[in-house]
Amino acid sequence: MCGRYNLAGLSWRELWQLLSEGTPPAGWGEGRDVQAIPQSYNVAPTQNVPLVRLLKNEGGQITPAMARWGLIPAWFKKSVKEWKASTINARIEGVADAPSYRDAYQRGRCIVPMAGYYEWSTRTKTKQAHYIQHGGNEPALLVLGLWTEVKLPDFEGLTCAILTEEAQGQIAAIHDRQPVIVDREGARMWLAGVPVEDIPRLPVSTLTMHKVGPAVGSWKAAGPGLIDPVEDGAHDNSE
Repeated sequence: MCGRYNLAGLSWRELWQLLSEGTPPAGWGEGRDVQAIPQSYNVAPTQNVPLVRLLKNEGGQITPAMARWGLIPAWFKKSVKEWKASTINARIEGVADAPSYRDAYQRGRCIVPMAGYYEWSTRTKTKQAHYIQHGGNEPALLVLGLWTEVKLPDFEGLTCAILTEEAQGQIAAIHDRQPVIVDREGARMWLAGVPVEDIPRLPVSTLTMHKVGPAVGSWKAAGPGLIDPVEDGAHDNSE
């Protein structure tokens, strides 16, 4: 998966309705109990992103939070600037045993929601940015993730990573990896501790994909035009 995605249009209330039923409990008040979801069309690594956890000390309820995108393991105690590993994505093939992720795999599972994400083709001569989203009426993709809580000399708070796996279907035509995307049942199973290989995936056939312009290659780019479809020939050499 590429290191960019879209949050525009998402709210905590919508995410509650995707994951549960009824009225959201205390703690899901937009802008009151938790920071409102940033309405960014171009989320980049190290920025704060929304996630949903299941906390035992909250009575087993799913709980919203914001976290720095780029997981820092709890055992790391130096400055965040000294963490050099790329941990925005965690490959499922080794996530249960990898030193950076194994503790979070056991005790720090989360769902990372996104309205859609960007992927650059790596199987063509020229890189082309694509935008991938749910093809139905759902406002968000539910992606498996991991979280940690750290207290470092220059950063204190939550961090997170997105789980990726071998790409399937139309996505495999442009890239070898994709986020682990699930439905409500899969999300609840993941939060409950079910092994990642036993979690049902959202069928790739339910996703849509179209080419977008090169502007998203810059983390400074913003606005709804980033997800507008473009014709062939609008290429980008950045990721």
